[in-house]
Amino acid sequence: MYFHEKQIVNNKKNRKNHSKMSLSHYGSATVRISNKFIADLKRIAELDTKMTEYDELGRLLKLRKEREALPPKVVDKKKKN
Repeated sequence: MYFHEKQIVNNKKNRKNHSKMSLSHYGSATVRISNKFIADLKRIAELDTKMTEYDELGRLLKLRKEREALPPKVVDKKKKN
C-alpha cells in the first residue's frame, strides 16, 4: 500500500497539521488523517507487504513439493534423430 503524503495546514487558528493521503488503488478518494496515525498506517502497510510476500513464498514451496512428488521424467537420448 503506497501513500502520497502532503502536509497541509488545516486552520490558521489552531495550526493543526493533517496529512492528505491518496489511496489510488481505491479510486480517486482523498482521506484526511491526523499525523498521530501516520506511523500506525505505515506499520500496517509494511506488515501487509510482508504477509503478501510470505503467502507467495508459501505457494512456491507448495508447488515445489508437488513437483518433487511427481515421478522423474526419463529421456531416451537414442531416439533423437
